Amino acid sequence: GRGQQDGKIKGQARYHLESGDYHGRVESIIHPRLLIPVLNSNQAAMVNSFVFRGPPIAIAADFSGRTENNDALWVSGLIQSSNFTYQTVPITSFKSRVGYTNGIIAFTAIRLVRPEGEFTGHLEENINSSIANLDLVSTVDPTAIARLAGPEIAAYLDGVRLGGPVRLAVRGCLDHDKGALTDIRAELDGSRLEYAFLDVDRCSLKLTVKQFRIDLTDIRAELYGGTMAGRAAFYPVGGITNFKYDVSLKGDDLNLNTLVKSLDYKGDEDYKGSIYSECTVSGFFGKDRNDTISGGGWVRIQDGQLFQRSLFGGFSRLFSILYPGIGTISLTDLSTKFTVQNQKVQVHHVTLSGPTFSLLGEGYYAFDETLDFIVWLQPPEAKTIIGWLSEIPQPLFSKLLVVRLTGTVSDPKWWPLNLTGDQLLALPKDLIVNMPSDVLKDLPKDLLTTLPKEVLGALPEKLFINLPKDLLNMLKPSF
Repeated sequence: GRGQQDGKIKGQARYHLESGDYHGRVESIIHPRLLIPVLNSNQAAMVNSFVFRGPPIAIAADFSGRTENNDALWVSGLIQSSNFTYQTVPITSFKSRVGYTNGIIAFTAIRLVRPEGEFTGHLEENINSSIANLDLVSTVDPTAIARLAGPEIAAYLDGVRLGGPVRLAVRGCLDHDKGALTDIRAELDGSRLEYAFLDVDRCSLKLTVKQFRIDLTDIRAELYGGTMAGRAAFYPVGGITNFKYDVSLKGDDLNLNTLVKSLDYKGDEDYKGSIYSECTVSGFFGKDRNDTISGGGWVRIQDGQLFQRSLFGGFSRLFSILYPGIGTISLTDLSTKFTVQNQKVQVHHVTLSGPTFSLLGEGYYAFDETLDFIVWLQPPEAKTIIGWLSEIPQPLFSKLLVVRLTGTVSDPKWWPLNLTGDQLLALPKDLIVNMPSDVLKDLPKDLLTTLPKEVLGALPEKLFINLPKDLLNMLKPSF
């Protein structure tokens, strides 16, 4: 033949007229498209994705059966090819034993070779029930394997990039019809993996797929100069279209600067510090996924440079006006607890500390990037300021300095809450003009109720006159 029918075939066969038994052997080098007339539309689409740069597939097989009994068909042979592309994936060579009996087609001694590694093992498929049993080991790029499996599988790894070796071992049963009998165990060990903002130097994990539930356990990753460990689960709730996730992670000694840069940060500032954190998050996939996210945890940053960040620029300006000559405030450490709900990260007991001063606060960061915090400056211990106390031209910290932080991370607004008349007059005109007449307006009720008594007590009572009576009565004992 010519074109897609190009190739050759030879063989021999014997047929017993009385019993209907037959057996024989066939050897061929043919293009798979030759089989399209006897395939369904899905199978034909798979065959059409083959592109051969050398000879097409070579097959040598023995067969036997009985004409009146299709179940008696038996096939055993070898299939191999080289230098071809399937589902847009280039393949150096492929070889496998193939067999068929009792409705089960088996590929054993599989060996697929690509430049970066090999794919080996065996696969059995029951063509009557769409059940596959597999035992496979791969050092091939997982995104290439996913593309070989089809566009639906490849979509799960969209955006994943591999820069180093990886080993994936998979064993179990795959029900690719209804999924009820799916039971798969897998282990992954890889290096230099990238996905979205993640840049992983090394990663290992175990994967379990039971029906429609996916569990990732023993997650271990080296990234951003530190380590991360955890587990995750993905499973349907009330129906296959309503998928939930539960994720638990713990990070140690992550480099703050490396992490921020990976988030496509556009600023010129260099960050410094080591991050330690632990959190749990759960929610549902879908168009309203932000509404379903909930969780909590804690974060700690050590040996950092935190106050120099643009987020604190407004506070730094305000502080230097109120207390000229005090010099640069150094804040190196951060610790806080947080909860996630209602599209907000509620931050509790946040403390930014340094050699002399500490900033404390309560508030939230919303998913739309808006902020709302009450922040106060904790006075230093006397022994830490004795050396330069005489340089301060006015009494320092006769009461807590309390401010409100609003706006967004890129455009933060710092408003003083408890300044004296003289201190207000000392502020720049642009700050006074832009200052809201009621700096506590629209302050979340739950934020006020979490403030310590000493902070509420430092606020002028007149700032609370617009609060609901029930909240005002709750807070009055504090001031």
